[in-house]
Amino acid sequence: GALAVQKLVRRSNQSGVDERSIEVTGYGIHCGEILQIEGTDVHWGDPVNTASKLGQDMAKGGTIVVTTQVKEECLKDSRFVNATWKEESCKMSGADFVYHIVTTPEDATPQGSPSCGSQ
Repeated sequence: GALAVQKLVRRSNQSGVDERSIEVTGYGIHCGEILQIEGTDVHWGDPVNTASKLGQDMAKGGTIVVTTQVKEECLKDSRFVNATWKEESCKMSGADFVYHIVTTPEDATPQGSPSCGSQ
């Protein structure tokens, strides 16, 4: 999942094999039902919009930012037993919004703190 991609990007950028690097602002994750058009990469729904907002506006420095629903599901999974969860909140489009920054012991020191996107 996102933790594996995050580690791969960091490892690739640190290897210095060539002058190219992969720049990822962050990763946003939400869950729920989506509408997908088969045979295409077209998909719509709240999970897509929310994950996009989290990844583009809240996550900084390659952090992984998830909704409370995703955190609750992760807490049921033994692979996240050593994860650290930092709760943040902000006001978006006039509504209070709570999200969580997830890190694992293998992660590098978080690169700054997320901030609310402007709406």
